[in-house]
Amino acid sequence: MRRVCTWLPILVLGLLWSTAADAGLDEQGRPFARGTVIPRVGFGFGISPDLVTLGWTAGAGYFVANGLELGGTVGGTHLIFGQDLKATYPGIEDKLPGTLIELTPQLRYVFFRSPWFSPYAFVGVGPTLLTNNAPAPVIGHWTTGPGVLIGLGRNLFLDLAVRFSGRFPGPTCTAAFTDVFQTGEGPVELELGGMCGFRWSPSFGLMFSF
Repeated sequence: MRRVCTWLPILVLGLLWSTAADAGLDEQGRPFARGTVIPRVGFGFGISPDLVTLGWTAGAGYFVANGLELGGTVGGTHLIFGQDLKATYPGIEDKLPGTLIELTPQLRYVFFRSPWFSPYAFVGVGPTLLTNNAPAPVIGHWTTGPGVLIGLGRNLFLDLAVRFSGRFPGPTCTAAFTDVFQTGEGPVELELGGMCGFRWSPSFGLMFSF
């Protein structure tokens, strides 16, 4: 079996933009109080010799209690296979999933709410939809990690986080990104690596509250 590795750094480049449209303060003037609404949108990309990955995400969250946010996102990952890879493995763009759509209900808790330094943790789990006649068109995924919101001034925060993620069940996910191709050397089984195992990535973005 041959393996082609991918790099999928969604939101690594800090293109996440959030706006707290109703950033209520509690009686002590601390941010992220009950009633705060935060829509968000983000982009990311990865480049390797064999393929390019493009990613996007959009969603919103609502603080149901002081420091406790319930929300969700929808995101997509698109794989653009290189010409050399398509020439070596004819039909790869038709046999392996080229687009993944993730739906992620998410929970975030801000442990210490301050206008200048607010650490938090988040967790989310949901389905991943695969294209191109994958053996299992729907698998699962999870994401979790710590982060911190650093106040840069009135209503402006820098959002820093480390995101850990994976897809499940492992064997089903691996099968979706594995196929046999007819090459000049005969039949070759190819696995698109980096899609199913444990992953992590740093991320940063800006949050505007008003």
